[in-house]
Amino acid sequence: MKRTLLFGAFSGILAGGLFSVPVLAASTPTDMAGQWGGTSWSSAVPYNTGAYDHANTPSMSSGETNYFGVWEGTNNSTTLANWIWVGYTNTFNNAPQYMWADLRPNSGVYFHPVSGGPAIGTSHAYETQYLGNNEWGVDIDFSQVGTSTSNPPGSYSAFAGSNDPGLDGTHGTFTNQTNQSLEYLSNGSWYDWYGGSLVQEGLLTAQYTNGYYNEEESE
Repeated sequence: MKRTLLFGAFSGILAGGLFSVPVLAASTPTDMAGQWGGTSWSSAVPYNTGAYDHANTPSMSSGETNYFGVWEGTNNSTTLANWIWVGYTNTFNNAPQYMWADLRPNSGVYFHPVSGGPAIGTSHAYETQYLGNNEWGVDIDFSQVGTSTSNPPGSYSAFAGSNDPGLDGTHGTFTNQTNQSLEYLSNGSWYDWYGGSLVQEGLLTAQYTNGYYNEEESE
């Protein structure tokens, strides 16, 4: 659930003073096909045990299902080789569906549909948080909707944005998918998440505008 937010930066200020986080190359989640648009974070030190994304729900005007939300690395991954995702899917019929997924060590990707979905034009909170005993909680709007088990801690990486798998040869079309508030959990406190690397692949574009990270996709 959401908590008191402290000001902080990915490579800047945390409670207790200034520090420097060695930043690694941007990466996208392993074992999910297609194109990516969004923002990637990778660090040489494990700085978080939770990720939070307050994202809106754009209309899809064409194409197949896209995935939106936040992916957090697990199992000491610096390249999102293992991860948890929480967010929603949407396609051109504009019937968004809440969903989460995980890629645990020595396992494939497992998708978990959640009842309901966000209305077009509304914004919602998507969050992962380490619970202990190799388990991660998955929350939507501050209510737990799932648990990723047998998934060790150590979070060096994250990605927020959208994925277009393009499995049927078509691509989604949408504008202004906005990650309005990105935060990470470190030592029991939540911090603003800045300093990510923009990722743009294929038809997907990304930008940082007026304090928000935004993605768009067009044919």
